[in-house]
Amino acid sequence: KQITRALRALGYSARPGRGDHTKLLCEVPCADEQPFRFSFPVDRGAIPPGTFAAILDQAGGLTEEQLCGALDGAFTAEDYRGFIASKSRAELLRITRGRRFQG
Repeated sequence: KQITRALRALGYSARPGRGDHTKLLCEVPCADEQPFRFSFPVDRGAIPPGTFAAILDQAGGLTEEQLCGALDGAFTAEDYRGFIASKSRAELLRITRGRRFQG
């Protein structure tokens, strides 16, 4: 729940997924001013360390400190947009391992 709350603080919004599942989606312009979509399925329960690392990568290379900062307001949605805007589309595709999700 804390990860979901932190991602919502960074500008992610809940969208319906397949069946009764939900996903968080955020569209942010990158350095070449093209929109880049980030999306995560929302599951309940504990998140394994490897999945947590993948979430950070898929959010554009966030650090754990930045995600924690989103919970206490130290890292805002505006900071996140600036963080993503500093990266090129090619760099974001490399960081996210090419995982671009369609809304």
